[in-house]
Amino acid sequence: MTAVDALAVVGLYLRKDDPFLGAWAPKGGLNLDHHLTAWVAVRSQLPSGWRWGSALVDHSTATDDDYATLLFGSFFERLVRMLNHRDDIHRAALQRADNQTGHDATEALDTFMFNVVGAFDAAAIAAHMGAGRQFADRRRAGWQSKDWRKELGVQHLYEMFHKNKPADDLFTVCRLLRNTVHGAGLSSMVVSSTSSRKTLVRLPHAEAVEIVDRLEHLAPAHTWGIDDRHRGHLYVDPSRLVEGLIPHIFSTLDEVLAHTPLDGLTGTGVVREDIPIDGFFDISTRTRTCLLTGLNPPSD
Repeated sequence: MTAVDALAVVGLYLRKDDPFLGAWAPKGGLNLDHHLTAWVAVRSQLPSGWRWGSALVDHSTATDDDYATLLFGSFFERLVRMLNHRDDIHRAALQRADNQTGHDATEALDTFMFNVVGAFDAAAIAAHMGAGRQFADRRRAGWQSKDWRKELGVQHLYEMFHKNKPADDLFTVCRLLRNTVHGAGLSSMVVSSTSSRKTLVRLPHAEAVEIVDRLEHLAPAHTWGIDDRHRGHLYVDPSRLVEGLIPHIFSTLDEVLAHTPLDGLTGTGVVREDIPIDGFFDISTRTRTCLLTGLNPPSD
């Protein structure tokens, strides 16, 4: 285990046992609670989110309508919850596997996917508004819709989610796992060997092959903890799955935000494009929160 890995494990347990030991903002002179620590970590992974979010808040100010501000908040809050459920998955995986750890990991994975797709959907609605599309038609916004992407008029976003592109593979995996809420749902199994016991989550039968294929487009098969040795079904190690997905989720969303059109938003001209260098978001605090959260620290 590297020092960086060790910090992430320490952070995992600090967040569970004492919500005020997540991080410390020296220039702000305050301890960050669990939620604010995750918020700082998420925003550190999305540098394009500063201009994007500021434009949405400015639109709300100019129009005296708080929908865009609430959309901005919802996007980041979904990703904060994603990290919280990732914590729950890791805590379950690090305990001796039994029926309870299986239930805990499965519930957390289910809600993890729900929030990831929610963040992508919020980003789509923001792009719809930023492109000047009719607000009443915002429910049509969705990265899986080729027609809607074409209407945005942004070639990069149109092509980014074409079939079998990395963004399409990622988003499809998350949507297929999220969509189990409409059917049989996810289930778990405890696998025992002479040296260990671990919790695995069964992939939905009808979509399992597609999920595995698309994951293998993103990274080699061994990355994901796929297990096909049990009763002809495909299982996945939930902790390895989410740990492999999170870098792709952040990089894809940051690319989306960077190319989201903003000209269709009404503004007062008060749009912040740079990351703050003081308070909760100074470089020291962002680096500390990312290391304790097991995420890549910011470069500036």
